[in-house]
Amino acid sequence: MSTKERLHELVEAMSQVEADELLERIEYVASLLTPEDLASIERGRAQARAGQLRSTEEVFESLRTKV
Repeated sequence: MSTKERLHELVEAMSQVEADELLERIEYVASLLTPEDLASIERGRAQARAGQLRSTEEVFESLRTKV
């Protein structure tokens, strides 16, 4: 099942009130993102598409060694 199909399935299972609340939350969070945030997200997505992923443990370890 594709991501879009799964999202469609989830939304179809919601009541109208639940769907309205979810859309409100998504729009609110999106409004808080700066152009720099959006660029960072896109860089991360590009890295993921290229298979350049790091585990959570690797990220935390690199942060601990910087302190």
